[in-house]
Amino acid sequence: MFPQRLEPNHSPVPAGRDLALEGLRGFAALMVLYAHLATSMRQLDPGYAPGPGWWRFEFASGAVLLFFVLSGYVIGLTNRRPPSAAAVHGFWWRRFWRLFPINALAVGLAWLALPATAPGALLGNLFFLQNSQPILGQRVPLLAANPNLWSLHYEVIYYLLFPVVWSLRPRVGLLLGGLLGFAALRLGVPGLAYFANLAAGACFWLAGLWLAWCTESDVEADAGGAWPSALLLFFVTCKLHVAEIFSQRVGLDFPWAPEVNLWHLDLLPSAVLLVAAIAGRVPPGRKLCLWLAAAIPGGRILWQMHAQMSWPLADIRLYAACWIGALALLIWHPSRRPWIRLAPVGAFSYSLYAMAAPIQTWQLRQTWLPAGNTPSYLLRLVLVVLFAGMVAWFAETKLQPRLVARVYPRLP
Repeated sequence: MFPQRLEPNHSPVPAGRDLALEGLRGFAALMVLYAHLATSMRQLDPGYAPGPGWWRFEFASGAVLLFFVLSGYVIGLTNRRPPSAAAVHGFWWRRFWRLFPINALAVGLAWLALPATAPGALLGNLFFLQNSQPILGQRVPLLAANPNLWSLHYEVIYYLLFPVVWSLRPRVGLLLGGLLGFAALRLGVPGLAYFANLAAGACFWLAGLWLAWCTESDVEADAGGAWPSALLLFFVTCKLHVAEIFSQRVGLDFPWAPEVNLWHLDLLPSAVLLVAAIAGRVPPGRKLCLWLAAAIPGGRILWQMHAQMSWPLADIRLYAACWIGALALLIWHPSRRPWIRLAPVGAFSYSLYAMAAPIQTWQLRQTWLPAGNTPSYLLRLVLVVLFAGMVAWFAETKLQPRLVARVYPRLP
């Protein structure tokens, strides 16, 4: 599936942004927001929560993994020349000014939402040191008002390590195998949980980089691959928790944490298919990737039906229908226009992802707002969506560009 060395090919790079992928990024941010609003844990209205049926459609953990794939893909497209000291220095500075201003605003909003947050936690999150797992015996906790920021720590680590891959250009299969092996260390060495999780997330980031560097583009202006099928396979795999449930059955369970870990790797084939289909990329191992993406959720559904395990009938019907629909839609390659229409949301998806949670926490603590019924829940939902959307849009499309315009000309 990954025969090449990880180095840029010589195919031309389309000018400007790929609006369809920008739309996919916006969709992923909306899915994270939906998960926080639709939860039955009363994180929006202190006296009311929606029914469990709404939770059947959330896949926030998978959406964050799509961010990793998209991040690697974009870095691959924008860094195709041979590395040099100046190029690496410029890359790091550009990434810093891309992440830091929005992250600083997100940490500030978390402090406003919960002023009692420990100063050390705020400072650690400001400089991307947060993690639920100890790092060499030390741990900077995630912010209670903004746990979404966990993924930024991982992004920063991948950015710091990217010049090594950029320079060495290792074989993709060898590097991916090493990362998978390191991710599996968590099974026998609990003290390496942080590094194992980092390796698991790197598999997704590496997959995006591989799509950008080692595959050819085969997309016209508005045509794409079989993205409806890939989206359904990704959704079903995310909801079925195949690797996690299998591990529990064989006694390999471990405490839950919000970060990516070994058991999320069952999503890797369908994530690659989805991004490749929307980007118009044709991976060399597409058939193997497709077989894995279909077999993982299909095996879980068949196992569920055969073992007659306890599971809501409505859930199994929904996910089985989605899986069958994914197989039926494999030959359909529709336009990418639905994703292009989401591109305006993708333009501020990073800030929406980073800032929505503290805004939601702040409104949850406002006792003057009505609570306890469906109208109050809908009112709070509209307020959070509108306020978070406006703040995120202003921060990423207006405030950050002006700040970077002032600073960036003086950067290397």
